[in-house]
Amino acid sequence: MELTTKSGKVEVRGTVFIDATGDADIAYLAGAPCLQGRDGDKLTQPMTMKFRMRGVDLARVKQYMLEHPEEFYRKTPFGELPELPLSGVLGYYKHWKEADLPINRDQVLFFTGPEDDEVLVNTTRVQGLDGTDVEDLTEAEEQGRRQVLMVADFMRRLPGFEGASLSAVGAQIGIRETRRIDGVYALQADDVVQGRRFPDVIARSGYPIDIHDPSGKGVTAAWVQGDGAYDIPYRCLLPRQITNLLTAGRCISTTHEALATTRLTPSCMATGQAAGSAAGLAVKHGVRPGEVDIAELQSVLEAGGALLR
Repeated sequence: MELTTKSGKVEVRGTVFIDATGDADIAYLAGAPCLQGRDGDKLTQPMTMKFRMRGVDLARVKQYMLEHPEEFYRKTPFGELPELPLSGVLGYYKHWKEADLPINRDQVLFFTGPEDDEVLVNTTRVQGLDGTDVEDLTEAEEQGRRQVLMVADFMRRLPGFEGASLSAVGAQIGIRETRRIDGVYALQADDVVQGRRFPDVIARSGYPIDIHDPSGKGVTAAWVQGDGAYDIPYRCLLPRQITNLLTAGRCISTTHEALATTRLTPSCMATGQAAGSAAGLAVKHGVRPGEVDIAELQSVLEAGGALLR
């Protein structure tokens, strides 16, 4: 494999490779079948430039939520809210609608902390651009930072944010979705929702399907049934056609809908642990990744703290 670095091109040789690029770069360039975005138009979930604000009066925010529950996410535990610390806040629907900002979203979302007057805002939305294209990525950075200034100015007019100021902006725009491999097995939305178990499980997740609309305003959620968790099978890490390659993280084999849960950091970490362990076993036994003994892999993972049962 050839890499391009600050020192020029470097040739890397190995028995087994792991693609943890998030964009399936290695798999794609090696000729493995890949997919991008949703079926039909190939549009991906929007990118987001996160930012932080300090000087937020979170007690005032909570008071406003209790006085105006209709303005916030309906599943907010309002009955327990007086005793609960704020963690995530979704809402300010009326304020957002009246502001009519040129951002294709229908609510404000932020998370509190780590300081008592600090929030992390996840509200900007950059749609219609390709996270694997350098020109689109540049445009996304520009759009994202313009939106940060707009949203921060808007939030200073919200109850609890009157004395707040912008304190930090993400080093680069956050990308939810680009390419993924079309692998030996593609995790399905129904696998997630039904909490499906697989004999070749190498990771579990309890995060729901969480699709930020590629072209609309909303967010589509589907919760995991059963015991609240689903399995990610080893086959999702295996591309077709390329026999000495594993994938991990955002580019494993799923549908567009299932990717909306596997893209989250805990799943990426878990599939990374599985891919690394599988690669080690493949080299140890002189076999291809697709020939690794699943029981042995699961034993290695559980010895390393993975939760598979």
